[in-house]
Order: sequence, then C-alpha cells, then structure tokens
Amino acid sequence: MMGVLNHLSTLLLLSLLPPALSHVVDKFSDVPQCPKFFLEGTTPNLPGILVGGTVQDQNRYKPICQKYKDTYRFATLYDTTNMIPVFSAYTFSGPPTDPRPKGQPWMIEPQLEGIDVEEMKTQHEVKVLNNNTDIGVDHQAVDTDYSATISSMDLDRGHLFPCNAAPDDATMRSTFTLTNAVPQERGFNRGRWKTMEC
Repeated sequence: MMGVLNHLSTLLLLSLLPPALSHVVDKFSDVPQCPKFFLEGTTPNLPGILVGGTVQDQNRYKPICQKYKDTYRFATLYDTTNMIPVFSAYTFSGPPTDPRPKGQPWMIEPQLEGIDVEEMKTQHEVKVLNNNTDIGVDHQAVDTDYSATISSMDLDRGHLFPCNAAPDDATMRSTFTLTNAVPQERGFNRGRWKTMEC
C-alpha cells in the first residue's frame, strides 16, 4: 500500500510542476533558442548519427537544449548507449566575467530518465522530487561512474563546453552536467587540458 501511495504522491507532485518546455527534443530546431548555438544555425552532419538536423537513431541519440535557471545555455547531442556526449555546441562570447564556481555539484538530465522536469538537476534534487526515492539512472552517466572504486583509472569529468568559456556564473554552473562531460585522465585534465582551456 505504501508503494502505491509513494507513486501516487510522485505523480501528484509532478502534475503540479509547470509544463515542461521540453529540452530533450526530437530536433534542435524544436526549441527556437537552440539553433543559435550552432554556426549559422545549422547542426553538423555526422553520417549515421545526425543528418540534416535529424537524428538517425532516435532511441540512442538525444538532442538536448540544455536549460538552467530558466534559460537555454547550450546544446548537446547525447549518446544514451555509451552514456557520453557526442558534442556540445555553445556560443563563445569572450572570457567569463565571474570567477569559476567552487563546489558546484554535477547534475543529470531528468528527461533522459523519463522524468518530466524541464531543467538539469543533481541526483539528490531528483530524489527529493521523487518523494525521497532513488530513481534508476540508466540512460546517462552518474557521479559513481567517475569513482576510483569503479574505474581502475583516475578519471575526471571533462567539460565539452568548458566552464572557462562561459560568460557568466549561471552559464558556468550549467556546464556541470554529466551530459556535457567525458571521462578524462586526471593528470591530462588538470595539466595540459587546463592550460589549453585557460
């Protein structure tokens, strides 16, 4: 009985949320703000993956118009099979005006897990929205994928849209989503890659 009540309360909570301005989309052009992240508003052609703005395997690859604090910040094509981004596209407008955020937690994309929440959230925030019940995260990387106990390598979360290329604090924070991160060997990420980013 408690399980049924938990599920009903979760559905009630989700029904009270404002309707999602879906940002896991069929095409990047579905969200008018999203094409601005691509050169001349045109997505790249990746044979077998993305052609003419259309994803070839809708079950595997998901276009995401990354939304944070009610603003679309960048675009990502995400591979839900390998749980890694294919690319992230953003507009570079010069060096940031704010310092790099300290202690920013990494977020996930709830819509990839079938949760109708319009913005990226931390796993803890998703758990709270789900009546303090853990959800299965099966279509994207999570923090534990970068744990030293899981991997024999020392891996960092490497930004595809670099935090240091974002113009302001909110956009810098938005880059801390695991749908914008690839595994990078720690020494490289904190060495040559960091020098290049700066």
